[in-house]
Amino acid sequence: MNNNNNHDNTVDIINNNTQRSQQFAAQQNLANQTTLITQGFCGVNNNIEKAILA
Repeated sequence: MNNNNNHDNTVDIINNNTQRSQQFAAQQNLANQTTLITQGFCGVNNNIEKAILA
């Protein structure tokens, strides 16, 4: 019985770590996408400013 309980706890810990890893990866992916979008807008704004100044 105790052995089974230890096994269940280990599985729970592995599953929890997997979920945390997946959540972190998703958050990192979102952060990267946000950075790319922001950089994209900066590039567009820069080109607009150049066009206005020209």
